[in-house]
Amino acid sequence: MKSEVFGKYKIQLVNSDNSIQEETEEQNNLILDSALNYEDYWSSYPYLAIGSGVVTPPSVTDTNLGNQVAVKLIRFTEYIPVIDEGSTYLATLRGTTEFTNIDGDISELGLRRDSATGPLFTRALIKDSAGNPTSIQISSGQKLKITYSIYVRVEKIISSGVTPTPHGDLYWDLVPDLSRIRLDKNFAMIPKANIDIFGFSRTGTFNKDIPNRNASFTATLAATTSDRTFNAGSDFTRSTYSAYVFKLTQPYTLPANYEMTVSFETSWGRRS
Repeated sequence: MKSEVFGKYKIQLVNSDNSIQEETEEQNNLILDSALNYEDYWSSYPYLAIGSGVVTPPSVTDTNLGNQVAVKLIRFTEYIPVIDEGSTYLATLRGTTEFTNIDGDISELGLRRDSATGPLFTRALIKDSAGNPTSIQISSGQKLKITYSIYVRVEKIISSGVTPTPHGDLYWDLVPDLSRIRLDKNFAMIPKANIDIFGFSRTGTFNKDIPNRNASFTATLAATTSDRTFNAGSDFTRSTYSAYVFKLTQPYTLPANYEMTVSFETSWGRRS
């Protein structure tokens, strides 16, 4: 595991006097194959969809709920501190939305990307305490309050190495960018464009191959007429929405009149 993504939800059925009629514990949902077709989780706020009368188990190939009856924008704005788990970090994206004016039973739910009809990224059946599919009966005057969480667990050191160069060995670690790991709405677990090298201007290329689930980039730091020494801790990263930091673990001097090119590739998929 380099990183993993999983989702959970919990539900409250709230009466008109704000008392809690019914409440579920946090339950798992399924990340669908359609979620793997994007380098980021959401290009804008996602939408939460609910369905009625369906007990068909979710499948990774699902593209719709069985019987969608309502959809609402959900804002993942709740602040959840990143948890240090030792060799990994656990980051959480969490939001809550409420459905009103519904009279009937709700048995399924899922997240859609970008709009009320956008691609379905997750799906789950509502289950009872024994793990069996069930439904929540809603009557006029009640509201359904749903809290949805997306979790990302990522290793502290994704990769490390020593790269020989004509001017000495380059010692480096590839690590998650803690300034972004809390999952901004455009947070990405694969690299994108807008790459910086140690804070200097550069040229570069970015390529992604969605069908084969891989992406790569190459960035070149132009030569100058003087030596440049980069200290341990200097980093090569994207300027915005960074997922990774390529960080030096020992000082390195790039001589005058030499350029530096850094490339790496990443892949993603479903855990078997």
